[in-house]
Amino acid sequence: MCEIEVEKLFEGMELQETIHYMKINPEFFEAVRDGKKRFEVRRLDRNYKIGDRLLLMECVPLSSHCTGREFLTEPLKYILEDFPAGLQPGYGVLSW
Repeated sequence: MCEIEVEKLFEGMELQETIHYMKINPEFFEAVRDGKKRFEVRRLDRNYKIGDRLLLMECVPLSSHCTGREFLTEPLKYILEDFPAGLQPGYGVLSW
């Protein structure tokens, strides 16, 4: 997986946002695209920050085949981590 830095101007201030590329199964892609699912449960193996975005690429499970359909999320608004009552260590919920 790769990350790119995207620079943009916002109200006269220069900000950087990171776009994280990640694969997603077709049934979850549909729910995201339809606006029913606005979160991802993921291993926190990247430096996710509020304001970052996810580029979700629909891919067939247990295959390297991706369909070509992609979805760019809104900026992340909340990251739930270190929640022992419901998440495995090292995992988090990214929501936009």
